[in-house]
Amino acid sequence: MEIEYKKDGSHSYMVIPSVEFDENDYQLQMILNNKIEELLPMKINYLNNSKELCYETTSKISLPAVYGRKQMGRKDVIGFIEQLKKVSDLMREYLLDFNHIIFDPDCVFWGRKDEKIYFCYCPVSQGEAQDTMRKLFDRLLEWVDHNDRDAVEIVYGIQQITISDSYSIQDILDLVETVGERRRKEAYEQSGVKEENIFEIEEPKKSFWDWVKKWFRRDKYQDEEELEHHTDMEMTAAESIQADFEDATVFLASSGSTYFITLKSRNLEKPIVIQPNIFPCIFGKSRKSSDYIIDSPVVSRVHMKLSADDNGFYIEDLNSTNGTYLNEIKLAPHTMTEIKEGDVISIANIEFLVE
Repeated sequence: MEIEYKKDGSHSYMVIPSVEFDENDYQLQMILNNKIEELLPMKINYLNNSKELCYETTSKISLPAVYGRKQMGRKDVIGFIEQLKKVSDLMREYLLDFNHIIFDPDCVFWGRKDEKIYFCYCPVSQGEAQDTMRKLFDRLLEWVDHNDRDAVEIVYGIQQITISDSYSIQDILDLVETVGERRRKEAYEQSGVKEENIFEIEEPKKSFWDWVKKWFRRDKYQDEEELEHHTDMEMTAAESIQADFEDATVFLASSGSTYFITLKSRNLEKPIVIQPNIFPCIFGKSRKSSDYIIDSPVVSRVHMKLSADDNGFYIEDLNSTNGTYLNEIKLAPHTMTEIKEGDVISIANIEFLVE
C-alpha cells in the first residue's frame, strides 16, 4: 500500500492516495462522523479527479520509528495487546469490520502525549485480520527487549499462536494471563507471599490451560541470556536438530492416517536426517519457539513451518531474515507452498532434499 506523509501548518497527516471506495458506505460514514477511540481521525481529500484518505497523526509516531530507538518491555507489549483488544471491541460496538484495520506496522501509531496505540481504518478490506496481523506480530520479535523475561515469553508465545490457521485476540490475552499466573506462582513459592496481578488482564478463560498444553510442550522457559549459555548449545548443529524430536508425538489425521516425510541435508559436513513426527512443525534456532532447532547464525529464531494434511506436505516461511527457498526460488513470507519428493528446501544456506 502506497503511503505519503504531509504537513498542514501545525498538523501532520498520513495519506493513502488514489483509493477507490463508496462514499455512501455505512461503515465509512461511521468513521467520518464519529470520534472513535483507538482509531486515527480520518477525512477524505479531493484532488482533481481522485480521492485520498487523510489520517491525522499530529503528536504521534509510527511504531517502527518508536522501537527503532528503544525496545519493547513487558509493559509495552501488554499495553499494545490491550489496545488491540480495545479496537476489536470498538469495531463490534460500531458495527464495523475488523478486517478493514490496516495492520501494516507503518500505519500503527503511538501517541506522544497519551502513550496510546492508534490504528487506521480503511474503507477497503485489508483481507482476513488473522493474516494481516501476523506481519505486525512478526515485528514484535524484532522490537522486544530480550533481557525482559516476561516480554520475551509473551512475544514468542504470540508467534506460536499466530502461526495457527485461526486464532483470536482473546487467545493472546489468555497467554498474557498465563505468564502472569506463572510469575505469581514463582513469587509465592520463593517468598510465601502472593504477588499482585502485575499484568492486569481480567476474566481469564478457565479452559485456557488445555490450550496451553497444546501449544507449549515445555514447562519452563529460559530467557535469552540463559539460552545463550545453555550447555546444550555445545552440541553440533546435527545433534542439536536431532535432539528435539526424541519425545515428540506422532500426528494422526482425522482419517487416522500417519504422515511420513524425510528431509536430508545436502551441504553440511555432518549430514542431518530429519523425520518429523509432529505437525505443524516449526524450524528455527529458538529453543523456546521451535520444534526443530537448527543452531546456525543464519537461521531465524522461528524460520519455517512444515505442515501436512491428507493431500500432502507444505512449507511456509515465517518472515525469516535470510529467507526460505524451494528449488532455489525464494518463498514469500506466510505463503503455504506444497512440496514433493525430490524438491530441495533451503533454510537460509542449509539445503535439505525432500524424500
